[in-house]
Formats: sequence, structure tokens, C-alpha cells
Amino acid sequence: MRLANPGSRIDPLVVLTDHRSPQANVSYIDQIIGEGVDGIKFSHFARELRDLDVDVVHVNQAVRLLGGAGTTNDERADIAQAVVAELRRRELPLVQTLYGPHQGAGAEWRRAFDDATAMFIVLDEATSTPAPGRTTVIPHAHYRDRFVGYPRKEQIPGRLLAISPNRLVKVAAGPLKIFPLTNTPGLSLRVMGQPNAALDALLEKVLGRHPERVSAVTGLVSDAMMVNEISASELVILPDNATLVDESMLMLALSLDRPVLVPESAATRLLAEEVGSGWVHHHEGAVTAERLDEVVDAVRNTPRSEHPDLSRRDAGATAARYAEVFRSVATSDVPA
Repeated sequence: MRLANPGSRIDPLVVLTDHRSPQANVSYIDQIIGEGVDGIKFSHFARELRDLDVDVVHVNQAVRLLGGAGTTNDERADIAQAVVAELRRRELPLVQTLYGPHQGAGAEWRRAFDDATAMFIVLDEATSTPAPGRTTVIPHAHYRDRFVGYPRKEQIPGRLLAISPNRLVKVAAGPLKIFPLTNTPGLSLRVMGQPNAALDALLEKVLGRHPERVSAVTGLVSDAMMVNEISASELVILPDNATLVDESMLMLALSLDRPVLVPESAATRLLAEEVGSGWVHHHEGAVTAERLDEVVDAVRNTPRSEHPDLSRRDAGATAARYAEVFRSVATSDVPA
């Protein structure tokens, strides 16, 4: 470890964390690095730990770091052992953010990486980790302050929106298939996100058959575009909640005061209780036309507060909590 006594140093604590891709939309990593916390400086890696002149290493996509897609478990285990050995040699503490199912749980590479982790961060109390005693909960920050002053569209009655900056197939395929079967008069479906060849045929088919009720915007999705489209919607449909990108879309919709339809899980049930009745609606399994009709009726006829309660998710407080974790592990013993 490059720092003998972090509590007494004047220069900033340096945290090596995941690379911020040059995308024109919000990202989970923004809530860690975007607010600017005194005494913390961030360095970044993409697919390997190149710069180890740091004090703490933070990872939220271990699979990407340990070989990326297409890497076998045996290959990933070798990479994990090498990374862990280097972290221990330099006495660098490792912090992991875990979201959703613990990818690779039980595999040799995952066990080695988890054993070397000084602290796990989860976004809700429902997410389990291999070491509850080394786990802290930091809810995903809201985006209310970030988008103050952004132009917004007037809400279009009946507009249902399926949106994702880079997961359009996962988010839009289900709604596109079942939307024509809905019975609520005046509904329309809008899909928006990066184009994907896997969705082209379905999108062309549905647009061709229902040009007055279904529309799509595919291409690079900016924050401003997302704010506009979410503002214009009556309900935001997020039928897959498996990644931090999905979580960011969920928080963006709630931050813009739009109710959401999400898969039912322990985490989304907790969220529904937190933000107040009428804001988070659930579906079990795949989204169905019947469920869409039911949720639209509930959105229109169930009383709810003027805004969802996001008081636990202040951006400045969230960044400060991450900084607190980094300072804590920097002064603690690195797992042997």
C-alpha cells in the first residue's frame, strides 16, 4: 500500500475505479465520482489494472475486469489469481459493488476475488453477498438535482415508454410483442435506445402493423433525450432489472415523477415501500397485455403522493458514503 497513514496525509486518497465510458447518458459510476468529495481523487481502468499507484481499488463489473465476455472459467480463475496476488503484494484493499445475482457465484475465480474483497457495497437490503459482515448498503442516488433546468415535454396520455441507452432488446422486445393485445383505449407504445439487429425484425413488424400506436427512436441516447421521453410518458416499462444500467433508468424515471412497471423481486418490493404507494408497480414473469392494462388502470385511479419519496438517495450524501467506505478500507488490514 502506498499510504502508511491515510488519516494523516494531506494529498488525496486515490481510488482506482471502473472506467467511465464517453457516453451521453447517466451511469452508475457518476454517483461515486461526479459530486467531487474533498480528499478523494479517482483514477480509472477499463479491462485491466494498469495503474496501481493508488490506495483503494473499486470494481462494479468483476467479469469485465477478469477477461470480459468469452473468457472461460479456467481462464478467468488464472486472471483472478494474478489480480488478487498483485493486490495483496501491494496491500491494496479491494471494494466490490454487487448488483442482482452474484455472477459466477461458486466458481473458483469468484471465490478468490470475493475472499480478497475488503468491503462489498450493495444498493439495497435484499441483495446478498458472500460476507454480510463486510457489506454496506448504499442506495442508488436520485437524479432530481442533476436534471434541473432540462427541457421537458408535456405528458402524453396513454404513452407507455420502454427505454434503455444500451439494453433495448432486453427492455423493448417483450412490450413490443404484447402491446397490440392490450385493451385500454388510447394507449401508445414508444421504444427508445441504441439500435440492435436482434430487434430489427420485430420492430419493423410491429411498426408496420400499428403505425398509429407504436413508435421508436433508435440511435445514440443522450440525457436530454431521455428526460424528454420519460417526461412525455404516463408509465415507464422496465421489464428487465438485471444490471446497474437498468437501476439507473429506474431511478431516472422516479426522479422525473413517472411511475414504473418493473419485475417483482425483494429489492423492488422494498423500493415500492420506500418511495410510497402508486409509484412502483410489479409484474411476475414476462410482461403481459393483461398486466399492462391493470397497471395503467392503477396509475390512473390509485392516489399517490405528488412526488416519490427519494429522501434516502441524495446525490451528495451518496458520494460521501462511498468516500467513507474508501477511507475506511484504506486504514484497515487487507484480507490475507
